[in-house]
Amino acid sequence: MSDEQAPDLEFESEDETAVATKASARTVRITQMDLNGLAYAAGPVDGIIGPRTRQAIKEWQFNWQLAVTGRLTSRTYHTLTAHVRVIQVAAGGIEADGIYGPATTEAVKRFQRHHHLHVDGIAGPATHAAMGIKYQGP
Repeated sequence: MSDEQAPDLEFESEDETAVATKASARTVRITQMDLNGLAYAAGPVDGIIGPRTRQAIKEWQFNWQLAVTGRLTSRTYHTLTAHVRVIQVAAGGIEADGIYGPATTEAVKRFQRHHHLHVDGIAGPATHAAMGIKYQGP
């Protein structure tokens, strides 16, 4: 079952510099959940791109060799959700929807317990390594 329904994305344009419009607070919340779940400290999941979320976006963009703007671009969002899907598949037992919500956190915790890792539900470096996934994190 999905953590949350995938958002209807609204970007100003389809190129790599497209940024989320004001109508996409839900998209920002999903981005915040994804970043937090991947060990990027995006702060509270409130749908607002404040200083912590903007810094986490910049770190993601830098680590994934995207244009470092701190803005939620179409390319940033899609690389983030694609990576979360990879984590979801590796964790197993849940739908790979690209949303790092409660179901993903629990699946990652199960994976961490099974592999004798620190159990926190966050897919950091050790969890990535155990999953056989390259870690590109902060």
